[in-house]
This record gives sequence, structure tokens and C-alpha cells, in this order.
Amino acid sequence: MSHQDAAITFTIVAMIIATFQFSLAQGAPFGDMVLGGNKSKVLPKNLRILALLQGVLILFLAFVLLVNTNIVHIMFLANSNFLVWLSFFISALSFLGNILSQSLKERLFGVPMAGILFFTSGVITLY
Repeated sequence: MSHQDAAITFTIVAMIIATFQFSLAQGAPFGDMVLGGNKSKVLPKNLRILALLQGVLILFLAFVLLVNTNIVHIMFLANSNFLVWLSFFISALSFLGNILSQSLKERLFGVPMAGILFFTSGVITLY
């Protein structure tokens, strides 16, 4: 897999995850699929704000990877190695958190998604 293919794949999966996070922020009844499944169907307001921020963060990281693989050209983000490594570490932590989740629904949805983000961000980081 080329680093550009990895960035595109990361972005597609990030868009799926961001859509899910934004739906949680709007009150969608998927609270049992996040945070270990310990929440009710609809997240409380403070966690809905967190879901919104997580959606924005994952889209920002996807944008950073698109810039660093020269798919998108924005000078102020070019060669931002720190942000590339940050995307890798956040993806690694997300993957680990989803593996360790007590929620079967979270593992079934989160592990494959986070695994793809972890793998593709690793390809880009090590390129």
C-alpha cells in the first residue's frame, strides 16, 4: 500500500467514524457502542460535546495526512511530522481502547475501524 493510498483509506474511514460521532452528538441512540458500553442509548450532554470534538479531531487528522502525502496542498501544514505522529498515536490508543472494551458492539464496530486507522497511519508515519 502506498502512502497516498493509506491516506485516502484513512480519510474514508475517518469520515465514517466522524459521521458516527456527529450522530452521537445529535442524540442518536448509540451510547452503548462507545466508552465501554457503560452509557445509556443517548449520551448525556457533556459526552455529546465530547463526541462532537472527537469527530472534528478525526477529520482534522485525516486532513493532516492528506496534506503530508501531497494529496492536498496546504503550505502551513506541509511536513508537519508532529501531527503525523500524533495521528499514529491517537489511532494506536483508539485501537487498544476498542480491543479492551467490555462492549461487544463497540468491539465489533470499533476494532476494525480503529485497526484500519492504526495500520494506515503507521504506513504514512513510517514512509
